[in-house]
Amino acid sequence: ILTSASGLCYLAHCPPEQQEALLDLLMRPKRGEEQQTSRKKTAELLADTRKRGYSVWRRPRRISDELSFSVPILAKDRLLASLTIRFSSTAVPEADAIQRFIPKMKAVAQRIGNDFLTQNEHQALAIAADAPGTAGSGIETAPQTQRAGTPPRCTSPC
Repeated sequence: ILTSASGLCYLAHCPPEQQEALLDLLMRPKRGEEQQTSRKKTAELLADTRKRGYSVWRRPRRISDELSFSVPILAKDRLLASLTIRFSSTAVPEADAIQRFIPKMKAVAQRIGNDFLTQNEHQALAIAADAPGTAGSGIETAPQTQRAGTPPRCTSPC
């Protein structure tokens, strides 16, 4: 998580309690190892990432470095995921890539977040419409005069 654009982006934008719990796990030295990264330095990196609104990660490769950019996908204040692209650093200079790709990535991430909210609203309405005793459920509620214990009559084709 701490060595990728998607991991840093996700961690930078997740709720503080979740971030702290994940950092506790990630920063714990393994048996026989010393802690390689300071908690303060990591917190600063995450704060910078959150303020900027995206993360960048450079991974050295034999021929050319690999660059990754990642933006958060949010539904209101809820973090859903991170959207990431990866490419060779020789294909597009980093500064140009940031100007070209980040605004488009943010727009796509926003559309995904909005679609998620819309889909959830539609599902909630569908569930409410299918609840027994509501219009559109295919089940009529028993009239007040019907005897207790008599099941409602199904009106949908079986």
